[in-house]
Amino acid sequence: MDITLFILPIQLALIPVLVGLNEVWKVMGLTNRWVPLASIVAAIGISFAIPDTTSTFQIIVGGLVVGLSAVGLFSGVRATTGK
Repeated sequence: MDITLFILPIQLALIPVLVGLNEVWKVMGLTNRWVPLASIVAAIGISFAIPDTTSTFQIIVGGLVVGLSAVGLFSGVRATTGK
């Protein structure tokens, strides 16, 4: 199965942006508990703003994939650096 059925290539560019937003939210005082939810909501919201002729299902699933990827990358870097 092709991954582009669920996620747009332009959505992949959102992952580093969301990792940066995760750090900004942490500095602003958002607790670790709410960072994943904020990242997923932001990814889905930004995915809706991308002008493309895709279905709502594809936008939501793509947003979930991007949001969860950004959270995983964020926590992986945190665990590696020990901060």
